[in-house]
Amino acid sequence: MKRLSSFFLLFVVVIVPLILPPSSSAYYTNMPASVVVGKPDFTSSDTSITSSNISIAGSGNNVFTDGKYLFVSDSHRVLLWNSIPTANGVSADVVLGQPDFISNTANNGGISARTFSGATGIAFDGTHLVVADLVNNRVLIWNSLPTVNQQPADVVIGQSGFSTATSGTSATAMTQPNGVYIVNGKLYIGAQHRVLIYNSIPTTNGAAANVVVGQPDFSSNTANNGGISASTLNNSRGIYVFNNKLFVSDSGNNRVLIWNSIPTTNGVAADIVLGQPDFVSNTAGVSCASMTLPSFIRVINNQRLVVGETNRVLIWNSIPTTNFTSADLVLGQPDCSASTSNNGGLSARSLNGGIRVGGEAGNKLIIGDTNNRRLLIFNNDLPDTKLTNTLVSGIENGRQRFKGTASTNVVNGVVRYVEYSINGSSWTGAFPADGQFNDATEDYSFDFDPKTNNADTGKNVGFVVRVRNTHNNTVDSGSSAVYF
Repeated sequence: MKRLSSFFLLFVVVIVPLILPPSSSAYYTNMPASVVVGKPDFTSSDTSITSSNISIAGSGNNVFTDGKYLFVSDSHRVLLWNSIPTANGVSADVVLGQPDFISNTANNGGISARTFSGATGIAFDGTHLVVADLVNNRVLIWNSLPTVNQQPADVVIGQSGFSTATSGTSATAMTQPNGVYIVNGKLYIGAQHRVLIYNSIPTTNGAAANVVVGQPDFSSNTANNGGISASTLNNSRGIYVFNNKLFVSDSGNNRVLIWNSIPTTNGVAADIVLGQPDFVSNTAGVSCASMTLPSFIRVINNQRLVVGETNRVLIWNSIPTTNFTSADLVLGQPDCSASTSNNGGLSARSLNGGIRVGGEAGNKLIIGDTNNRRLLIFNNDLPDTKLTNTLVSGIENGRQRFKGTASTNVVNGVVRYVEYSINGSSWTGAFPADGQFNDATEDYSFDFDPKTNNADTGKNVGFVVRVRNTHNNTVDSGSSAVYF
């Protein structure tokens, strides 16, 4: 046969059902969690105060993981697990803010370096633990990971000392801090209608912030100061930094703002808005592109943006670069058009309240299910999809035939169809050997003209075969090449 100069790509797509066992599938819409923390099982609503139970609904249940440790705020206490739980109802190892695991009193024993009144946002950088103490109008900092119950903090900011709780608006004072985050030695704090940026982790009480976002200066703290715009905030909640981008959930404006570089001067405008078509809109909505009262934010797997909002979690498979980009999937609801509390009843799939995103640990997404008083852990174990093939044999009129086998080890999963493209041509379906794609392993074939879209001749023909999984629409396994 003549050798052809074209090198064409063949993509084989393996599709598995949308309802899959959580132990063997990537994140997908309305998937069930595999582990529950803070409750003995997925249908419990127990409110007792113990080492294994999250007791209070509302502003608490903020969750954070660095991939090793797990932290959750439960009203007036913070629970710490020294490893990520792999079974339901595992007890915490340490409690902060209380002398024991059966107490949950605001400022237990009096306001001090050991107490909270409404613990909310948490961050840990491997050395410093930072907790927002909402009602006490302060943020507490531990210079090392606490190892004993009610261990006192080392530093307080927002107050000059550990015994006061006065609200204020300045570079050294704050009102109702909520979200916190540490990265590259900088501390970020969302406090009502502004974000405070500290260029280094404070080492002395009452340290001043270096930059304020959402306001023109440190003496202002007005919702949508001067009118809603790319420079204003209305109840900033979640804070996150990734790849030098700043993400802020602007809860009262039903949007998430993204700065493409970390602000270094006060009042810098955001570059991208999600949840709204533009920077002057703030309408709540229920769709893949809109949101209602977004809370906490994370970027996972170095690409996926995850936003917790009312009764659901929205996930973008890559960080959006344009306004009003639609999310790719949703957790807690059957689709993006729903936002019902405990849709379908309390279960491993349901969410209730303003949902907190804790992060990802070992391909496990951890979510704070606020009003259900629990954490949910979702597995992201990609399926083992495989493809084997035989070389093409010639048939009539210069056409060629490709034969192969596609398979997946996803439990109860099947190959739904196989498609191919020659030299960039449109996608065409292959033929199943048994007449239907409905088994976990399927033989298939297709006939094609290798000169399609390329009449040049004289060199090798090459096949690059890749298997894709449609839950995240990215290549989950390697590719193989065949030449003849």
